[in-house]
Amino acid sequence: RTLAPSARTRGGAASSRRYLSSGAGQERMLELLRAFVAREGHAAMPRNHVEDGEKLGTWLHAQRARSAARDMAASERRGRAPLSDDVARRLEEVGVNCVVDDARWERMYELLGAFVAREGHADVPASHGEDGENLGNWLGTQRKRYAARDLPEAEWKAKHAPPLSDEEERRLEELGVVWDLADARWERNFELLGAFVAR
Repeated sequence: RTLAPSARTRGGAASSRRYLSSGAGQERMLELLRAFVAREGHAAMPRNHVEDGEKLGTWLHAQRARSAARDMAASERRGRAPLSDDVARRLEEVGVNCVVDDARWERMYELLGAFVAREGHADVPASHGEDGENLGNWLGTQRKRYAARDLPEAEWKAKHAPPLSDEEERRLEELGVVWDLADARWERNFELLGAFVAR
């Protein structure tokens, strides 16, 4: 059931926020999210995405922030109400990763692809920026998430490093990402040594 725009917006922004945090508001946004995923095949939408007149991207960003608040002490939440178990479960059922911002991940993945196409490798320096984004730092985070696959949930949550999904791992490896930098450097130096000896 869709409420009339006047019922959602009466009273301005504060009224709109109250509506979206209500049961009816959550149901409306979940319905729109399901429609988006059914149409696009994923939940990676920009923060400014509007669906059927509703700021769905802003709402989804807020749900991720509320999901993060679930693991915070009350003094750290800055007024954010933690996401309920029921809403978290329903978002996951739709295909939303509440910890990882899908739209940002796709943006950084595209930048990594551009870097690889230009440089011929995926060995991005830690401080490297690409199109205004800290690509090196992002790739370092993906390596931490790769390592987190073998950690207990409590430990990776404490490190704010949710494990990579199989799909994310596959796509990064397709671009040539190496997970163990120390091992990769050893192999590279060994090859150089072999070439030197062969001369």
